Amino acid sequence: MGLAGWGWGLSSLVQPVVAQEVGWGNYQYPEKEYNLDSNVQIVIHRRSHTLQVLDTEGKIYRQYPIAVGKAAWPTPQGKFHVLKKIENPVFQSFRTGALTAAGKANPLGQYYVQYHEGKVGEFGIHGTDQEDSIGKSASHGCIRMHNKDIAELYQLVDMGTSVTIY
Repeated sequence: MGLAGWGWGLSSLVQPVVAQEVGWGNYQYPEKEYNLDSNVQIVIHRRSHTLQVLDTEGKIYRQYPIAVGKAAWPTPQGKFHVLKKIENPVFQSFRTGALTAAGKANPLGQYYVQYHEGKVGEFGIHGTDQEDSIGKSASHGCIRMHNKDIAELYQLVDMGTSVTIY
């Protein structure tokens, strides 16, 4: 498992597991089939701090305010696809290795939608415990959403949904 989300400081996501050691790379996420014919697509506009969900005709179905990466830790641009969807993620700090269980204190909120994994880390769209950061360039590269908004987005997207970031 790669590094998870510059949005929270090069951290690792691990699924909540009872009576099992958790940490870097010792929990395998179940593989899910991609739906490359998704009914929606995600378009993110970093400059205006907005995330749009477009329908099959390219019309805006939903639009949400977001936080994006700050100048030193920019959100990557390009074309991606949803790789993972995780409900109630556990956050692991890259600084201390400490785990934060799902709940109000979790910096990821209740939902995490991963769209990129590579040499520089893992990037996703997630909720936040810092909702006042929405509308700003405040993260370490991930997309932060209001918790109520990511809950809705999580239900709208499938594995393989297109994510385009400008």
